[in-house]
Amino acid sequence: MLVLPTVRSLANSSGLLPLSRSFAHSMSFDRDHVSCTYDRWPEWLSLSREDDMANFVAGMPLDSETPPSIGENFSYSSGTSVLLSRAWQAAFDDAAEAVRFPSVALFEPLGMTSAVLQMDAAGTYAGSSYMYSNARDWARFGQFILDGARLDGASVLPDDWLSEATRTQIRTDRNQTFDYGYQWWTRDDGSFAAFGAFGQSIFIDPNRDLVIATNASWRDARGKIADQRADRDLFFEAIQASIDAEDG
Repeated sequence: MLVLPTVRSLANSSGLLPLSRSFAHSMSFDRDHVSCTYDRWPEWLSLSREDDMANFVAGMPLDSETPPSIGENFSYSSGTSVLLSRAWQAAFDDAAEAVRFPSVALFEPLGMTSAVLQMDAAGTYAGSSYMYSNARDWARFGQFILDGARLDGASVLPDDWLSEATRTQIRTDRNQTFDYGYQWWTRDDGSFAAFGAFGQSIFIDPNRDLVIATNASWRDARGKIADQRADRDLFFEAIQASIDAEDG
């Protein structure tokens, strides 16, 4: 029986795409050496070299070795975000309109003048990576989400989607301080975050009316060296505690 990932299972990284293992096997260098600083770097290096990243990912087999069914097993993968990008772009009849959509519908109305979203040679936005912005514009996007993803008083998302996307949909079951919603990292206290490589982040806490945006240049992509990711989490928590102290 052929079982295919759904949009929701891709959005919460439970689509069982074995990208890290399969990509690493296709590389010409030693995975153990590369992974000393980022254990999924081989995946992204291989993926980023493809002219059509979504087509490459779509051609990968589902993980038949993983016992849980789709939607039950968390496995973060850049490739799932690429597939989601291809899906929303394919909903447009005009490919050029799809390319303009992020700027026209989001960046320009929010005043995100520094935001750059790159695509592959096939015209698909990477989705998982390759978005650049200064910290002020990350903060503008965070405030937009905190305000309910509304422009001119109207929500730009379907009813209930934002609340579903930003609450835990699946447990990460590993040494993480965050679980996962739909393309957002989540916590049980209602806060959630977007994390990029080397320390970029948007942390949002609706209960405290709080948005924190960071740009950084960590020594490694995930902040494992020198515990930089742990320090960032402590920074978020210190600000939350400070707000609580003022309100108390």
